[in-house]
Amino acid sequence: MVRERHDGIDAVQLVEVDALEVKPTQVPSHGVAGELSREGSLEPPRRRHNSVLPALATSAARRLRFCAYMKRAGFTLIELLTVVAIIGLVAVIAIPKLTSVKARARVAAMKSDLRNLVTIEENYFAQNLKYAADLGSAYTVSAGNAMPIITLTGDGWTATMTSPSSGQICAAFVGSTPIKPATNEGVPACANSGSVTVTH
Repeated sequence: MVRERHDGIDAVQLVEVDALEVKPTQVPSHGVAGELSREGSLEPPRRRHNSVLPALATSAARRLRFCAYMKRAGFTLIELLTVVAIIGLVAVIAIPKLTSVKARARVAAMKSDLRNLVTIEENYFAQNLKYAADLGSAYTVSAGNAMPIITLTGDGWTATMTSPSSGQICAAFVGSTPIKPATNEGVPACANSGSVTVTH
């Protein structure tokens, strides 16, 4: 770096070394501080880019910022597959339990309906000295359950209810004629269709 004076302006002569040639460049000594014009006003510094490297650097920086934004904004394939696997595992565990809970609720509703039937039939017998196969509007069942099939016997009655959704059959009887799966008089019992497992 050599300081010279040309036409009353101090300048610093820089020498840029290129691979093929050496080029001197004149840079004002005021630099970034600005230049004082002839009228004495302070003008903002003027920056000149003689190289394409800053432009390339700016373009590369923009691409890097865009790539970084894209990485933050999305999910990787591994992350998506992990989430799908977790949801599938939860579904495999939860759906059978939910089905089991619904089936148990349906069975409980059928047992409740048969207990109500026993009570209403006994009330009917107390008033009429006989049992009825059709109680009309005096007997209703829970929502979603079908009316039981009531059959009169010599000294009482039998009733069965089925639920296709739960695969259960429930029964109750009064008198000396039991009906499977019920074994105790006046006590409803349920079992899976075609199964010997009985629930009281």
